Amino acid sequence: MLKKLLTVLTMMLFSFVFSQQTGMATYYNDKYVGKKTANNSIFSQNALTCASNVHKLGSKLRVTNMENGKSVIVVVTDTGRFKMPKIVDLTKKAFTEIATLRRGIIKVLVEEVD
Repeated sequence: MLKKLLTVLTMMLFSFVFSQQTGMATYYNDKYVGKKTANNSIFSQNALTCASNVHKLGSKLRVTNMENGKSVIVVVTDTGRFKMPKIVDLTKKAFTEIATLRRGIIKVLVEEVD
């Protein structure tokens, strides 16, 4: 319980301090399809959603591929179990909006949007 509370408080602090950040993005493994996300929705690779350790659930993010300038708007529906430099895990649909799947991991700029 205490660990969960500390995680939530840390996420709130980071989301307040870091409205814009750079790091690496990947896409979800297919093993999560059909499973519940942190916000209790069912995960689909066809949605424009992501996992983030920094931004709170429900936040809208603009994720921009720093190599080609393409961007996509996603909603945070899950928390990640990853560490820096990885900052966001995208669905395959969101990832393919800004890069090809064969890239696997890309450098991105993540910004909160209204």
